[in-house]
Amino acid sequence: MADHVQVSTATQTREQAVALARSAVAGRLAAGAQIVGQVASVFWHEGELGTSAEWQLRR
Repeated sequence: MADHVQVSTATQTREQAVALARSAVAGRLAAGAQIVGQVASVFWHEGELGTSAEWQLRR
């Protein structure tokens, strides 16, 4: 079993990233979280190639 785990995800808005970070830290699921400025994401969604500006969250 690992002593620690790093989780990374992205949200559509900064506000969503902050809310997710606060929830994880307040719930003691994470010791801390970092929100990285807007990033460009490229992905498959519902069978189509998409791009989006998102906020990256690392916990």
